[in-house]
Order: sequence, then structure tokens, then C-alpha cells
Amino acid sequence: MSERKKAAVQNIIIAVFLLLFLLATLLLSRGYSLPNSHNKKYYESNWTLTTADSGLQQTITLPHEITYRGNGKWTLSTTLHYTPEDNESPYAFINMNHMFFTVSLDGKEIYRYLPEDVPSYSYSPGNSYTMVPLPHNCYGKELRIDFWMALDGGFTYELSDVVFGDGISVLRRTFFEDLAHNLIVVSTLLIGIVLLIASCILMNSQSRKSTQSIGWFAVIFGIYNLSENLFDLYMVNNPYPGYLINFIIFASVPIPLLFFFMHKVLLKYRRVYQLIIGAAFLNVAIQTILHFTKVLDLRQALLATHVIYGAAILFSIYTLIRTPKKEFPQKTIMLMGTVPIAVGMAIDSFLHYFPIVPHQRNTAFIFLGVFIFLIIQAVVCIHDITEAFRDSTKSAVYKSLAYQDGLTGLQNRTSYSNELENIRLNPQKYKKCICVYVDMNNLKSVNDRLGHQAGDEFIRSTAHLLQRHLGPYGKVFRFGGDEFIALLDNMSESKFRNILCQMNEEINSYNRTAPVKIDFSLGCHQWRAGESIEDCIDAADRNMYENKLCRSDPKNKFVP
Repeated sequence: MSERKKAAVQNIIIAVFLLLFLLATLLLSRGYSLPNSHNKKYYESNWTLTTADSGLQQTITLPHEITYRGNGKWTLSTTLHYTPEDNESPYAFINMNHMFFTVSLDGKEIYRYLPEDVPSYSYSPGNSYTMVPLPHNCYGKELRIDFWMALDGGFTYELSDVVFGDGISVLRRTFFEDLAHNLIVVSTLLIGIVLLIASCILMNSQSRKSTQSIGWFAVIFGIYNLSENLFDLYMVNNPYPGYLINFIIFASVPIPLLFFFMHKVLLKYRRVYQLIIGAAFLNVAIQTILHFTKVLDLRQALLATHVIYGAAILFSIYTLIRTPKKEFPQKTIMLMGTVPIAVGMAIDSFLHYFPIVPHQRNTAFIFLGVFIFLIIQAVVCIHDITEAFRDSTKSAVYKSLAYQDGLTGLQNRTSYSNELENIRLNPQKYKKCICVYVDMNNLKSVNDRLGHQAGDEFIRSTAHLLQRHLGPYGKVFRFGGDEFIALLDNMSESKFRNILCQMNEEINSYNRTAPVKIDFSLGCHQWRAGESIEDCIDAADRNMYENKLCRSDPKNKFVP
């Protein structure tokens, strides 16, 4: 099987594994149940809405949509039929969108969220999700919510259903009722973090930039969805930071995706990508400035963000289609991931401006499209990391072949030449350098009598001995067929003599039983001021030959 087919099979296996994981997550979330009574949610069926302009009262059921008409206070009230159990901590979970409000129980105020509770530079509280504690004897009392709409006319407001129940139990139920979405949000964040970490591994700069862009895209989109999560919103005391994150992060989502596509498609499209990226940055900056200067609320500038989203995704698909496959081999799989984002964005935008489906999550379809895209990108990234690992392994092998002796594992003559160059450039680092020159004895005789395999073993045994005793103090090189050179750093003469004695003892012990005895001549020289490194090595070579002349005397095995 070719490398290309192997990579394709590997990608398919990974994709199937990720999809099975997602399917298991969805099945587990559907089967989750909270059977005990403490996890019940209670609702009131009849509410009275008093309009601000006319004071007209009408009986409604929640959720209920109203259109802003004029300034003034609106009132929503009901008589509670909720009876908390003795071991419950009763709460009312209230969601008010772009409204300031107070909550009263039998005329006594128990909660308020008014303009003085948000920064002075904002005239909208955003979407307020709050848990209001109730007394145990709340049954039969009137719960009243007075609210003021913060934005100008033309907006449709939704009065969400008020949930009553034990605080911890309702929170737990809220989390598990949306478990599939919550797990996908967490998975999105994890994919983003993993991709950002993986980008540090990739050696290819183009792959690294692409992986970083997708990683940031996943993290930003995951943070946005956290800011939309009902469980998280209830857990935050001050809803205003969540409101800022929600809109500003949402406006920033396309930016890393545009950077990703800009480096994938033909170069001629780069200028247009830069313009769209600039528009996206400008949109975030202008919306933030207008919000903090109380000129325009973030909610009112949402159309500009939607326009940039549309331009970004449509131009990305267009440039992908126009880019030849030879320029972008992953073009097909990238289109498979990008089209779901475009479809999801189109559906969500249509439902936002034409709300034919009530109580629909703002980004439900684009969320699924992005998750499909990220799964595909995770597969591509795993493939890139695998290829990078293979390339690095090959590079390490080639480097080993270039600088390492194949027979002994010692550094070879090329590495020795590089080391000499380093010494010439930094002579101060080698003030007490000792050069050791080793020449094996009787290698030709061993080859002739016992064969070259025995000769190779003779060379390996000698090399390993030198590496064990001299390697910890410097570098040992195989200089030629039966010649070795060691360069030892910061070595005193007395310490070197001790090393020679230890090496001599090991040789004597080894030679008592070895079929091929280790036998070599050694010479050394300590580098002195005024000498070149070549002079030092030549001196060690001369000492080695003196050793050869007197090696018949056992007392003179090594002559320093």
C-alpha cells in the first residue's frame, strides 16, 4: 500500500473514531435522567402583564414576546402556587433580555438590577440571568417583576418562562438537559487547545500557522458558546461581563478563520482577504468604542457582524473552489468542512431576522457546522503531525548517518572536523583540553586470522571501552579504520592518569576471557597556550607512536 493510501485510511479511521465519540456523547445525554423530586422544575401558568404606555393588563403565559413601545415601567405578576419542600432551597430563575428590573414578593423588594448596577458607559444590561432566593412560605404570595426596556424601539423582547425550584437541583438539571451541547462546547475548546499545542510540534511553518489559526478559531468560538450557555449565565453574579464577551467574541470569530484560508488559497486573493480581515477588526473596534461611549449598543450593531460573517464565509468558499487542487491538495475535504458552516450561518441568520421558530438558540446550526469543520481539521492536523514526526525521524536518521560512525556509534570524521572548527572559534572554552590519540594494534592480523566479522567486533569493543571511560569527559571520534581521537574538556593531568589506570584494569580483566583481546596504543597531550589545536593533536599522535615502540613493556601500556 502506498504512503498516500495509508494516510487516507488513517484519516478515515480517525474521523470514524471521532464521529463515534460524538454519537456516544449524544446517546448518553439522551439517556440521562434525574428521577428524584428535588430535580423538579415548577412553572406558573398564569401571569398578568401591565403595559407601560396604557396601563392595560392582560393575562399571558410565558414565554411571551412583546414589541418595545415608548418608555416607562412594565409589570409582570403572578400568584405563586409553588410550595417548596422542607429540604429545598427555593429560588426563582429569571431571564430578562436587555431590561433593567426589580423583583418583589408581596410588595417587598427582594432583588434589583438597575442602571446603577452596570457601568456608566453602558445603557444596556445585556441579557440578565439571575437566581432570586425565595422564602419557604412563598406559596400564595404575589411575585411581581417591574422592568424597563433598555434599547430603542423596533426590537422584539422575549419574556422567558420563570423557573421555580431548589437552586442546586435546577442548576444540575439545566446542565444535563443541555448535556449534548455542553459536551460539544467542551470538546470544541479542547480541540482548540490541542491544536494550539500541536502547532508547536509542527516543523513546517505553513502547517504551524494553519494549525494555530484553526486552534484560535476553535477557542474563540468555544468561549462564545460558553457565554451563551444557560448554566454558566446563572452561575455568574454580574451578567454584564458575559454580555460583553458574548458580542465582542462573536464579532471576532471570523478573524482566525480568514487568516487560515488566506494562506491556503491562491496568492491573488490575498489582498481581498486582508480587506475582509481589516473590516472584521474594524467592526470589533468600532462596536466596542460605540458601546463604551453610549452611542450604540452591541445588540444594535449585530447586522454589521452578520454582514462580515457572510462575506467571510462566501468568499472563502469561492476562493477554495477557484484554487486548483495541485495548489491545495486538501481542497475537497476543506470544502466539506466549510459548507456546513455556511449552511448553518444562513439558517441561523434567517431565523434571527424572521423568527418563525420560537425560542430557537441563536447559533444552533452554525454551532453544528463549526463542530463538523473542527473535527475535519483535527483529522488533518493529526495527519500533519504524523507527517512531521516521520520527517523529523528521517531527518534524525540522516543526521545520524552524516555525523555518526555506523559500526561503533561514535561520532565520525565529519563531526570531528566540526568540533575542531568550534574549538577554533571558541578557544577559551577549551583551556584545559587534553587530546588523546588511539591506534589499534594487530587489527590486520585479526582480520586475516579470524575474519572481518571478528575484526569489526574488535573495533566495537575498543570503541565502547573508550566511550565508557573518556566519553563522560568530552567527545570520542572514530578518526579512521583503526584510529580514534578523544578531546577532553577541563581535564587535569592527575585526573586523566586515574582514568587511564581504570581503563587499564578493565582491559586486563576483559582480556583474560575474551577470544579477541583489546590491544591499542595511546598517546595524549595537554593543549598549551600558543599552540593550535592541530599542534596539540599532532603531539598526541607522536606520543602514541612512542607508546607503540615501548608497548612490549607491561608497565608502559599507556604513555602520556
